[in-house]
Amino acid sequence: MRFTLLPDPRFREHGSALTDRLDKAAKLVTRDTFNDFADDLMATVLEDGFYAANGDEGTLWLVNPGKPELDAVFNNGPTADKVLTYSQSLDRGLISMVFSTGQSFCENNISENPEHDKTVDRRTGSITGAMIAVPFYFAQQCRGILSCVQLANTASPSPRRGFDMDSMQEVSRAASLLTRLFDFKLISLIIGYGHN
Repeated sequence: MRFTLLPDPRFREHGSALTDRLDKAAKLVTRDTFNDFADDLMATVLEDGFYAANGDEGTLWLVNPGKPELDAVFNNGPTADKVLTYSQSLDRGLISMVFSTGQSFCENNISENPEHDKTVDRRTGSITGAMIAVPFYFAQQCRGILSCVQLANTASPSPRRGFDMDSMQEVSRAASLLTRLFDFKLISLIIGYGHN
């Protein structure tokens, strides 16, 4: 027997109202509110995904609803306090390219790419050797980016090992799981469902 659950037609008339409310609720998840919204399971999904991808650290960037930029809202690296104050303008850099195209990106010698914005490296005193960036969707739109990096040392800007397709799949899987967690929590809050 296969699991089948058809939409209940009684709820169809409320679909557009729920979609509108979901969009408005999603815009409330910002740098200022992220720690109130996020829970331990969300942080674990991110950390486990970055670890499984063989990343040294990772960042969740969310679009700023008031400015054309992506704000770092989560980072699991040793310089998280510096990274979390940074915003990436949507008109430059590879992270912004992934956001605008909706296409995932992976590069192992990223320091050689002229499109790589080195502002975070300068701010943290580190060198990004390799990077994966995947679009992050919730509430039916691309609203952010997950980036995972391997850091290089100052003597050699090449990453120690580099990323592969399995690494990309791990970060993409983390983004998909996080999408479901975000959507479930937002919908639960909107309809007053008791599970948090």
